[in-house]
Amino acid sequence: MYSVTFRASASFESGNEAVSNMVLEALLECLVQINVALMRSQRFPDLYSTRVRYRQEPLGDENWRDAAIVLQTGFGDCEDLAAYRVAELRVKYGIHARCIFRWKTFEVETKAGKRRVKLYHILVGFAKNGVLFIEDPSKRLGMPSHAPEQTMGLG
Repeated sequence: MYSVTFRASASFESGNEAVSNMVLEALLECLVQINVALMRSQRFPDLYSTRVRYRQEPLGDENWRDAAIVLQTGFGDCEDLAAYRVAELRVKYGIHARCIFRWKTFEVETKAGKRRVKLYHILVGFAKNGVLFIEDPSKRLGMPSHAPEQTMGLG
């Protein structure tokens, strides 16, 4: 398999929330568009009908996976699952969904001592019949209640 690595110099811990939000929105929409292209070129099952499960990545290790890799590996974390679901809603159901995110700062224990980190959690948002819906694919697909992200979404 041919793989692409995309490195961005924007830091989500820099304190510049406006830049962090713009970069995160752009990266999320990029992953959604990759999934849209894949789903227009071949059949993909609805995310919730698969055996795909949520799997948290180690803190600071972010590997974003497209829908094909999520299906192949059987897992993804919040951005992988949300981008799959958003593309599915757009391609299969004509619903203009989008990824939305929540930020929260946590204090974590590292080898160097306690450190404050800012984490994001990705959800799916869409309107249907004038009603706003927010889904949390990670929670639906097995994110444990003790995960830091759990406190950032819908509870």
